[in-house]
Amino acid sequence: MMEHLSSLRRAVNLLCVEAEVNAARGDGTAACESLLAMNRVARSLDNEPLEISQMVQIAMDMLAVIMTERAVNQTPLDPRSLARLIDALRVDDEAVRFRRALIGERAWMHTEYELSIPELIELLGINYGLSDIKPAELYAHRLIGTMDLDQCVYMTMSRQLIKAADLPLDKRQAEMDRIVKQVGDQNAFITMIARGSDSVASTAFYDSCRLTELRVTRAALAVLLYRQSEGHLPTKLTDVTPKYIDALPGDPFTGAALCYEVRDKGFIVYSVGPDKSDDGGARENSAGVQYEPGSDIVFEVRR
Repeated sequence: MMEHLSSLRRAVNLLCVEAEVNAARGDGTAACESLLAMNRVARSLDNEPLEISQMVQIAMDMLAVIMTERAVNQTPLDPRSLARLIDALRVDDEAVRFRRALIGERAWMHTEYELSIPELIELLGINYGLSDIKPAELYAHRLIGTMDLDQCVYMTMSRQLIKAADLPLDKRQAEMDRIVKQVGDQNAFITMIARGSDSVASTAFYDSCRLTELRVTRAALAVLLYRQSEGHLPTKLTDVTPKYIDALPGDPFTGAALCYEVRDKGFIVYSVGPDKSDDGGARENSAGVQYEPGSDIVFEVRR
């Protein structure tokens, strides 16, 4: 991992601890400042055109969502803090950032194909854990031209993935999975193709989950802001617009509205998740796993 990414992750981890301590002390304002600082660190990677940078940012955003949920369940946040968080967690350029990362990854992979065989072996072994690659196989692939063919296949695939990045989120993942499967069925030189295609499909999936978490969190914070002002929870989620949030984000996986449920203590706002099936706000499936079939993407307030 690039050095600056490691430094940013350490900074977010420290801010995570700071937010937890402030919330446990009942200092909602200070907890909000820690959460906003986490968001600013994550946003510093917005313009980096590398997939690894986007993966680190995804992890940061998901951690910020977790800490926001923990904070609001430990101590009240004042209206100004809630409004600032709602604004900070807005993502207006969802497709642009991911598309930029795919373009950067395409350029990066092009340079990998141009490496010498010893350099390529070192790269695959150290960076990607592919230590069983035999030099003779790589020399043979380069000699008979299958590595060049593999490069053509990868470049075609990456161009299709970049185009798919512009689709609505509820259609993007299905199209990317289709493209990756189609390429896999061609039986090209699998080492490089698998490294590139599998990582892109995985990053796309978690990027969709990250964006969903952010949307659900913003909607839940708007509900909290409504309750502070009106003295009770809204009957339906649309009651929070436009006074407490300018527009409600939709569910990225279906294009429909997010789900909202008032409970005995508090409420939940949730997306039906990648399986597009409403599981009643279950954060984990029967196996205790998030983001898999049988689970939803949930923000819960238990007070």
